[in-house]
Amino acid sequence: MSADSNHALVLAGHGSHYNADSSEPARALAEELRRRGLFAEVRTAFWKEQPGLCEILDTLASPEVHVVPFFISAGYFTEQVVPREMKLKPGWNEVGGRRVHYARPVGTHSEMTKVLLHRAETALGGAVAESSVSLFIVGHGTTENENSAQAVHAQVDAISKLGRFAEVKPAFMEQEPTHHSILRSAASDRVLIIPFFISDGLHSREDIPADIGFAKRGAKWTNPVEFSGKTLWYTPAIGSDSRMAEVVLSRVAEGEPGKKVEGGRSKVESRNGVLPLRFGELTIQRRGEGVEIRHVEDAAAADLIVRNEPFAANGLSRLDPAGKYRPLRTARSLPRGWKLKLSEAEAAEALEHFYPAVRSQMERQARGELRVVSYSETAGRQTGLYTVTAELKPDEVETAIR
Repeated sequence: MSADSNHALVLAGHGSHYNADSSEPARALAEELRRRGLFAEVRTAFWKEQPGLCEILDTLASPEVHVVPFFISAGYFTEQVVPREMKLKPGWNEVGGRRVHYARPVGTHSEMTKVLLHRAETALGGAVAESSVSLFIVGHGTTENENSAQAVHAQVDAISKLGRFAEVKPAFMEQEPTHHSILRSAASDRVLIIPFFISDGLHSREDIPADIGFAKRGAKWTNPVEFSGKTLWYTPAIGSDSRMAEVVLSRVAEGEPGKKVEGGRSKVESRNGVLPLRFGELTIQRRGEGVEIRHVEDAAAADLIVRNEPFAANGLSRLDPAGKYRPLRTARSLPRGWKLKLSEAEAAEALEHFYPAVRSQMERQARGELRVVSYSETAGRQTGLYTVTAELKPDEVETAIR
């Protein structure tokens, strides 16, 4: 894909209704790729957060889109949920008048070996020889889908062949060998544990350290940790590593055989349009050649914290004034006490963080192009735990809406 492409990139992730950190690696990575100027548009979409998988394609202007599943393994979500919600099959698709390439998940790419090694090098920091360290790669695993463990086993095999560590072993949360056995099975007194997860959710941040025993649930620690006769290093989840950007670009390149993703700006014109003066809980005003965004209740307030980057809107919209997670970003619970000073293009980007997909859907509605999907259609295509939603009676649906 050349530097003047009309391509968009969508990172398709899981997200969470409960954990504010679940989607942060995807959002941060999207921001990094956006800064590189490789694509006309870079967006995130989630199964359990906004913007939803089912709506993201409608918000894009680019004629060609690369959808990269930001998942560790191939399985239920990458093979059923994402394709179903986005109406895709592997490879190139025609959807809504545009070409969409559905790539394989990041976690199964061979480049993940480099990401793991970078994580290991960063954690150890040259303090000890890698050859004296037992490396454990910990995945989720499940007895219900053999694909869940394949990505971990592939990386264990690849890194073992390099001969850099005393040993390289797999461990899993929900299948054998389990993470509980890491210290017992480690041949070395020095143990490095890397969670092969996309984000630092409850599993990687709390469950694994607590189950192994070197940290209480929710407690913080500093590497290395001396525990049970071992010296331990425990890293953040692999999905937050800076090298993940290269993995995503490699997946994109698979959809453009023989072409290399390079730097530069795209040809697609920015759809800034006329910025509204009021948008949800935001007030937007021109200030000289720029734009200022603040909470509507702070319209006349002084001494506000000033931020000058559009991605700051992501952090400002994650938590409510009480510090509780806001999984529904359109909820009327934005915190106050800040203002963003941005260019017009940056302001449009910030609105996508505050209210994902809302502005583009409003524009589609104004043009008479908004795609309306009934509850029965949405519920009818659900699988797994959510099949029960199709059994709700009309009055129950109305009650839930209220």
